[in-house]
Amino acid sequence: MRKPSVRVLLCCLGLAATAGLLLLYPGHPGREEKAPSAPALVRVWIPEGESALSQWLRRRSAEYEKETKARVYVRSASEAEADAALAGRDGAPPPDLLIFPRQGDPVALRGYALILRDDTAPAVTPSPTFSLFARPTPEPAPVPTPAPPAPEDRDRPALVPYECGGALPRGVRSASPLSDFLQGKADAALLTAGQAAQLPFGFRAWALPDGAGMVPFGARAETAGGEAFLAFLLRPSSQQALAEQGLYSPLYPLYQGKDSLYACIESGWNFPD
Repeated sequence: MRKPSVRVLLCCLGLAATAGLLLLYPGHPGREEKAPSAPALVRVWIPEGESALSQWLRRRSAEYEKETKARVYVRSASEAEADAALAGRDGAPPPDLLIFPRQGDPVALRGYALILRDDTAPAVTPSPTFSLFARPTPEPAPVPTPAPPAPEDRDRPALVPYECGGALPRGVRSASPLSDFLQGKADAALLTAGQAAQLPFGFRAWALPDGAGMVPFGARAETAGGEAFLAFLLRPSSQQALAEQGLYSPLYPLYQGKDSLYACIESGWNFPD
């Protein structure tokens, strides 16, 4: 048999090398590997200074990232910044999900009770009533029948936060109701359960009816990623986690059956059927 010439061998080696280079070339049809896609990013904007809401979102974000491999970025922003971003005026990427007071459908609630100083009561959180102007009992007891308020209680001015300015007929707006209440600027105030626990004197507490003592944090999804994360936040497990931060769910009772001011405040919200 005739042996192949050196020229033929060199030619074959050259063809083989060329074929190898073509296979390695990214555009070659025989190499159609897709580049790994980066995880989806969900931008969530919330109001500045909302530590409880921020903690809830960050903890739920960690669970969402485990489940979906997406990344969630929670940013605090002013209302002006949020409006500018949504209008495309500042050049920054707009949020996928905006969670601000009284925006869209509520995803979480902050609650207030009407607190009236009562130096005859022990300086501990009393067993609360579950309706406006029904006096609490000193020991856990069945929910009492609402009693009409005394005239001096009904007409008493009360300190209220700016976000609840219209909650009471004689509400006096205050930038810091708890501080002003402690300084004796009024003997009634709208306070959260956490704020009431800081009071060094006795008091009586009532829930405001028809949700008047609740401030909703509404959610507005701007993208499909925002909608997916919002659906996750509305799950029962996510809503139940609101209680860890002293917040309330607009969908489910979280404190029902508990003898606490949180349960009292929650009783003023009308849950969907």
